Amino acid sequence: RLNAQVSILEDLQARLEGFSNGAKAILQGKLENILKEDDFHLLTKALDVEEPYTLALETLLGQAIDAIALDEVDKITYVAEALVEQHLGRACLQVLMPDREGRKVQTQKLPEGLARAADVVHTKSERMASRWEQLLEGCYFCDQLETFLDFWKTNTDFKFLLVATQAGELIDARGLVYVGKSLKKQGEE
Repeated sequence: RLNAQVSILEDLQARLEGFSNGAKAILQGKLENILKEDDFHLLTKALDVEEPYTLALETLLGQAIDAIALDEVDKITYVAEALVEQHLGRACLQVLMPDREGRKVQTQKLPEGLARAADVVHTKSERMASRWEQLLEGCYFCDQLETFLDFWKTNTDFKFLLVATQAGELIDARGLVYVGKSLKKQGEE
């Protein structure tokens, strides 16, 4: 079953289904005058996620699911201008933050059912490892919403950015909690 899910995701990636128009434009080479093929990479390519955290990762990433990793921060403004001027849509771009050495990783003992996202998301690409480390810093996966909320109530000093549950709920450090499921559009199954 897991292999079937991975094949479906890889097929969707190959056809760029569900991607933003801007990401499609970049991946299809429509900005080749700004970005050469080696200047960018699909962030989610060559990624492994431990079961049962697939939906949690999708929830955590949200619109960044089709993020494009750029090697040069200086190109972001040129890409942004080109997307607007050529009416190619929006794209989510990721660049490595400078001076990431010395960042503190939460070392507090976590309750059962709560895991650091970086511990269960793995990349097959050495080149992308530091990007995923940066992206998942302060992010956690949890088995159930109640598990995290109970932990958070008694550990108010717990530092996090986002927590995604296996059911697709999202808890934001600002106190925002996204619950429920999206309603399907008329005609969808």
